[in-house]
Amino acid sequence: MAMRAAPLTCAPGAALLALLGCVATPPESPQQRQADAEVAGRVYAALESDRMHLYIGLDVRVHAGVAYISALTFDPSVRDQATEIARSVPGVTRVVNEIEVSAGAAH
Repeated sequence: MAMRAAPLTCAPGAALLALLGCVATPPESPQQRQADAEVAGRVYAALESDRMHLYIGLDVRVHAGVAYISALTFDPSVRDQATEIARSVPGVTRVVNEIEVSAGAAH
């Protein structure tokens, strides 16, 4: 029976990690993957139901309760509001907002 190695988490260019090596993260259980998928669905639905803001290419991923949201928008306030919306969803422990604001936004 083949054993799978735990995934490695490394920060590119981090001198300290280069000295210490990468940190191994344990694989997720099927229950954790299911719970994360359910939370991701709720975050996505909450963001999509917010008709006051426009997200282009919205993507939501959740890992161990941490929600990673990415999209493109034209209004910087949308980025901040998305964090608040995602943070209010039950099951989210932290939000990593990767939403990009278009450089062509005129204000």
